[in-house]
Amino acid sequence: SSSVVVGGDTPVEAAWRSLGPDTACGPSGEGGAAWEAAGSAEECKRRCEALPGCRGVDFEAATGRCRALLPEEEEEEKRGGAAAAAARGAPGKECFTLTRRAEATSKSVGVKTFVMLPLDVITSEGEINNSTALDEMLDKLQWAGVDGFMVDVWWGLTERQPQVYDFGGYRQLFEKARARGWQVQAVASFHQCGGNYGDTCNITLPDFVHSVDGIWYTDAEGSEDREYVSLWADDVPIP
Repeated sequence: SSSVVVGGDTPVEAAWRSLGPDTACGPSGEGGAAWEAAGSAEECKRRCEALPGCRGVDFEAATGRCRALLPEEEEEEKRGGAAAAAARGAPGKECFTLTRRAEATSKSVGVKTFVMLPLDVITSEGEINNSTALDEMLDKLQWAGVDGFMVDVWWGLTERQPQVYDFGGYRQLFEKARARGWQVQAVASFHQCGGNYGDTCNITLPDFVHSVDGIWYTDAEGSEDREYVSLWADDVPIP
């Protein structure tokens, strides 16, 4: 969910994301923010949005209680190691994380931050590569306050057969951005991914393209480079 929070002179967009049932944002022991009666998760969120520095809330549906996660608690959780990780197993509670972003205006100062995802974030089978690990990485980026991510959309994965398109894995990936209130820079990549010494991915061009002769960059000795179609191959038919 999202809303607009007014803090100082700059409206701020608040993007909320649930970590799921039986989770806790902050430490479960003493020293955290006090639990207060809120009545509903939405009321709990509104209180956090009005509280400077609030990064999320824990809500307990059975009692209607609410507690805010403040920056110092976030650092405490990071230092807590295993104890902090255990706090995430919190029956009856639900953690909602908050990302704030200043609304863009024509007079805004600064540049939005986008993080490039790994080249093989979508596997050669067209699926997300280790979705759980990716979620953990994206959660850390959300805490850091980035605006979104950049990702290569490989021709070799999305059009394996002529004019038959499959963006299934990328749609799932983009939903992860939507859930965090992010923007996406999708780069249409018409070249091969990897395949050279030390590369961790190997996504070739579609087979129906890779098998065509006369469309590749060729050196004086006649050696072809089939990683990318030549810019001078406009009039060569491809099935």
